[in-house]
Amino acid sequence: MTTSSLPEFDGPRALRRAIGNWRLLFLISFAILTVGTHLPNANLQAVGPVLPDKLFHFVGFGILALLLWRTRLLPLAWMPPVAVAVWIPLDEWTQGLVGSGRTVATDDMIAGWMGVTAATVMIFTLIWGVLVYVRFLGFAQLPEAFRDFVVSLEFSP
Repeated sequence: MTTSSLPEFDGPRALRRAIGNWRLLFLISFAILTVGTHLPNANLQAVGPVLPDKLFHFVGFGILALLLWRTRLLPLAWMPPVAVAVWIPLDEWTQGLVGSGRTVATDDMIAGWMGVTAATVMIFTLIWGVLVYVRFLGFAQLPEAFRDFVVSLEFSP
């Protein structure tokens, strides 16, 4: 019998390390988004029918909601999108306090909320997709521990 020189996989430790990485990525993204939305107007030119500023808000706040969900700082899946959606008006309001060149724009808030809505749809599609697959379609091929964990969940996301 041969023995492997590779260390044995430690699931909980790997999970903690992955969560730590998600949290670091969230903090970096939060800082970039907050600074980026508060910079003086950089004279963003429209490229086609979409304004880059609105696209920046849509993509930025959507990614922020996804990253906050992956950090597992909030216990329920609906909480990260709600937290980011609440942050959007606060972010817009503080733009008016920073100085000249930035104002409170309802269009920016709407673009941010649309990004959070898209992220929320993605989050719940992933959660329900995995639950449907595990509970109904993939029972026979999954490892016992993973199947037992998912089946033992008491709450729906």
